[in-house]
Amino acid sequence: MKKKNCFLTALFVAGGLCVSSVRAEIITLQDLYCIAPLENTEEYWQKVGDRPNNIVAQIHGSILQVDFQEPVGNAQIIVSHDNGQVVKQHDETDPQRVVMDLNGTPAGHYMLEIYTDTEAVGGMFEVK
Repeated sequence: MKKKNCFLTALFVAGGLCVSSVRAEIITLQDLYCIAPLENTEEYWQKVGDRPNNIVAQIHGSILQVDFQEPVGNAQIIVSHDNGQVVKQHDETDPQRVVMDLNGTPAGHYMLEIYTDTEAVGGMFEVK
């Protein structure tokens, strides 16, 4: 019985190490530009600056996942290598989650750009 418990403990410890080593990495998204409404007031710009980020992106190995917390209308997601070459592009209407498989993409630094009807955000990430 003691040997069985040791084996199970070792299995759980090894499993925990595996899980922690494949954790998803959040991609920091920053505004690329804002589309302003007709009323160009100081109050509006303060609200834009304080606006919560409603788009969350993360990379997990070679899987890129983009979650939309609110309806965004049309969305275009572009992944390009740091040399400017577009690697993947995805267009969707009213997405909640978009998953892109970057398997086979060479290791390196990439730019993620997300354009919606009301905003544009982007961030850098690494494929390992």
